[in-house]
Amino acid sequence: MLASMPEEPHTYTEHNRSFRTHSGYLAAFCYLAFDGRRFGALDYHLGKLAERSLSVYCDQIKPAKTNVDKEAVGGCLYRAWGTETILCTTAELSPDADLLRLALAWGAVQAYYACYGAAQAVLVAEGKPRSQQHNTTQNQVADLWAYRRFSLPPWSLAATEPGARLACPAGFLNGPDRPLDLSLHTWTVLERGQEWDRAAKALYTTREDRIADAIRQARERKRKERARAWRQEEELRLAAGKRPRNAPASHLPRLTSEEKASVRSQVRAFTVLDYLYRLRVKANYVDDELFSQGPVNDADAEEFATRIQHIVAATLLVHELRLGKLLGPKWVLSQADMWLRRNIARSDAHGLAARRQLLVNA
Repeated sequence: MLASMPEEPHTYTEHNRSFRTHSGYLAAFCYLAFDGRRFGALDYHLGKLAERSLSVYCDQIKPAKTNVDKEAVGGCLYRAWGTETILCTTAELSPDADLLRLALAWGAVQAYYACYGAAQAVLVAEGKPRSQQHNTTQNQVADLWAYRRFSLPPWSLAATEPGARLACPAGFLNGPDRPLDLSLHTWTVLERGQEWDRAAKALYTTREDRIADAIRQARERKRKERARAWRQEEELRLAAGKRPRNAPASHLPRLTSEEKASVRSQVRAFTVLDYLYRLRVKANYVDDELFSQGPVNDADAEEFATRIQHIVAATLLVHELRLGKLLGPKWVLSQADMWLRRNIARSDAHGLAARRQLLVNA
């Protein structure tokens, strides 16, 4: 039976509510990455994930062509590994609760860029030029994970429009072969398997934010088109000797249902990288106080920091193993060893150093 949602204290602020929601989203992505496992050390989870990844990849990923720009691939990897190390070291060196809360905003930015670098490494290994545009890379990542013959959640899970190619009736790609419950409250204690529903809601709401922006832009274009049409008509009237008219009010017009549907259909599929970008934008531009003021207590801040490190470690691992399929595991391991020699990690308990043995066994 589904556990009831804890009662919301009257003292909760908007920052508290938003922080708890996003912490729940991160938990869902972690549970999916670790195949529903709630407990166990990170090295155990990553070991199981490595086994599952290699089993899924199997012969689905063919070696890349010989003209791959391996220097560019290595550069992407180095950026990913370096950013992850900054993320983990910052958390490790923030034992004070107030400092940790401030570090959460930095962590949101670092988490995105670490995963962004790992994804670009695989994209370049597949022969694509490294894009300087976030939206281009995010679109390529959707193709990289959501439209392949294999599925590895949460990276292959994507939110798109109902009726889109390969999507379920609710508009998701690579879901759990059952209807997803987006009405599940983000604070509810999850039963096993419900991480799918919460992760789907994270992607759905992230994509809906983009759709809202697209609809606003479409309304603005419609207003400009109406104004241009009126001016053209007025020029013809004046040329015909008619009296000038007062310009109509320049209100923002509504879109028809057909126009809205057209806008929605043009918004691409969204993956977990898009969700991490959403957190990065919040931290950089929109609401950095969400991270410092959002945790109700120290335990909540520590849990959020742990979850974001876990999803980064898992994301980098599946891309590292995928690169092993494309360029050979020995090449990936050589790059890892080179980076580790140049950048002595503070601890073998996190980052690339903690995953090295998994790359050896790949």
